[in-house]
Amino acid sequence: MRYTWTFNGTDMSTMLITTEVTRDIGPNRTGTFQQVGVSNGRRFMRLTADMATIKVAATIIDDMPSKRRAIARALTTSEPAMLTFSDEPGLYYLAITDGQVSMSETYSYGEFDITFKVPDGVAHAIDTSVATGTSGAPITMSNTGTAPTAPILTATMTSENGLVAWTNDRGGALQFGSPDELDGVTKQKSERPLSVSYAAEPTGVIYNAAATNYPNYNGDVSRPNKQQGRIDYKVDYTGGQSAVPYFANGNTGDWGGPSVFLPIGVNSAGSKTDNFVFRTRFYFESSVTKQGRLEINLQNGDEVAYGFVIRDSSASEEQYKCELWIRDKVYAEFSLTKAQVGKGGYKQVTISKLGSVVQFEIGHVAQAQSGTANGLDRSVIKSFTLDNISDLPVDGYSAWFERYRDKEHVLMALNNTRFDWVNVDYWKDLPNRFAAGDVVTADVGQKRVYVNGIEDATLQTVGDQWESFLLPAGETIIQPVASEWADPFQAKVEYREAWY
Repeated sequence: MRYTWTFNGTDMSTMLITTEVTRDIGPNRTGTFQQVGVSNGRRFMRLTADMATIKVAATIIDDMPSKRRAIARALTTSEPAMLTFSDEPGLYYLAITDGQVSMSETYSYGEFDITFKVPDGVAHAIDTSVATGTSGAPITMSNTGTAPTAPILTATMTSENGLVAWTNDRGGALQFGSPDELDGVTKQKSERPLSVSYAAEPTGVIYNAAATNYPNYNGDVSRPNKQQGRIDYKVDYTGGQSAVPYFANGNTGDWGGPSVFLPIGVNSAGSKTDNFVFRTRFYFESSVTKQGRLEINLQNGDEVAYGFVIRDSSASEEQYKCELWIRDKVYAEFSLTKAQVGKGGYKQVTISKLGSVVQFEIGHVAQAQSGTANGLDRSVIKSFTLDNISDLPVDGYSAWFERYRDKEHVLMALNNTRFDWVNVDYWKDLPNRFAAGDVVTADVGQKRVYVNGIEDATLQTVGDQWESFLLPAGETIIQPVASEWADPFQAKVEYREAWY
């Protein structure tokens, strides 16, 4: 049978004949030793494993100039890529070429050696191993490889819950939640009166009646900005289901476009002034010639309580100017840079309140990648402490898409909106409050935690023992833990076995 191997998706065996493959046996181990006084020998301190090396000796016959260039093109990568060999089915290395590949050649025959470096020093299983269970019950898994591997731990809530924690049989612990809730000190809950996906028209929506701090053009009451047009619920510019504006304003008036309003009900205590977290994922993609404005507001009656504005008011440069409003006052104005805006995709605004502290976060949502979760790959956070907001009511949410007259407009859409009332006693652990259906993912290799695909660095707790959750060769027992008052969540452990 012909020996084959691939690199970065290219079957190299179609261009060359493999004559020899040299791989390491086990990791490249380096010991550290210390001289103790004048005694003979040294004291062992520690052992570290270095990267692995793989060498491939190959031959090409005929048509060497074109094959040489094709091989060079296939081997050139800017980062480690997948390397597989036919004698190791089901395994791959993350490797990158090292050094100069030189070929000695005659008229129709050439020989050369390729050196690959494997930074992590191991071969990985192509197939992912999965173990499942529920919180409160141990999950046993077996790593049949010879090297430790970093799992991904996923908890899917079946009810409201205040804690997602993981322990293992080596004394390790990861905790994403409140230790008070773990001890059962309080059993209060968060409530979600508003959750909209925009896959279809939301129930109770009201059009073109949103509160705004921009009723008129430059404050001129004779030039009102107009809420008009319609909203279509369809596939947006990224392929997601969203609310997309259809503009009806022509070359009359100034700023105008359609708006949506949805009411936010009081919490179970009958209050509309308690602490909350509000998130809206949206699309706002401008260019040098486009103009547009998107207002996203939490309302108090027919007035703005908390507002976020992103706009491009220039027809000669690309802008992402942001304004943060509380009532009728701008508390911050800034421009998002190209690095902060990101290339395409969704952005997200989060507004949260704890007592007299209100926080705004504007971030770019990272695109999905195989084997990873989505997250905010960058964001801007602004916080304000104000005595006059602790009793400021919130009873509605609105968004207004605007373009300037009949000019080319910024591409805009709304993709997802959520509003949560949060019990004040749990505000400091706010990210640890989870609703039914929420998915909390801990990536042990990256030491990151995600909620519904969005990275939430505030969930990490001092003392989390990430390294202890690397799965060694052999059997490991992991137990997921939820709040004692919550229904068990669905637990899943995913890992790729690895070999030295």
